[in-house]
Amino acid sequence: MKKLILAFATMFVGAIFVVQFTRYSYTQASIVLEWVAVVSLVAFTLSSAWFFGKYVFSSQLKNEKSPELNSDAALEYGISKRELEVLVLIAEGFSNRQISEKLFVSESTIKKHASSIFAKLDVSRRTEAIKIAFQRKLISAHDFSNSE
Repeated sequence: MKKLILAFATMFVGAIFVVQFTRYSYTQASIVLEWVAVVSLVAFTLSSAWFFGKYVFSSQLKNEKSPELNSDAALEYGISKRELEVLVLIAEGFSNRQISEKLFVSESTIKKHASSIFAKLDVSRRTEAIKIAFQRKLISAHDFSNSE
C-alpha cells in the first residue's frame, strides 16, 4: 500500500511540475500554456486511472479468495465472512499489519476482528484459533493462496 501511495504521489508531483514548467516557459503565449496544462492534466488523469485499475483493482480481486466453502460452519459459530477471511490470513501466518494492508483496513480493525474470532472460538492465542478452526472445519488447506 505504501508503494501505491508513493507511486501516485510521484505521478501527482510530476503533473504539477509539468504545469509549473510550462507556466514559466510560455509566459507570452497564454493559449499554448492553457493547452499544455490541459494535456498534462489529462495525461495525469489517464495514467492515474490506468495505474489504479492495474494495481489496486487487480490486487483486490486476488485477495477475494473468500472461503465461502466453509461459510455454513462459520455461521454455526457466529463468525462473519470478513472474520473468516481474517482467520484464513492468520492461519497463513500474516501479521495484523500485513492483513490490514491486504484487506485495505486499519490495523486496529484487524485486532478487533481477531479478538472477536478468539471470543467466538473460546481461545486466547492465534495458534489455538487456527487449531480449532481446522478441527471445526472452518478453514481447510485449499483456502490458502500460494502467492506471497
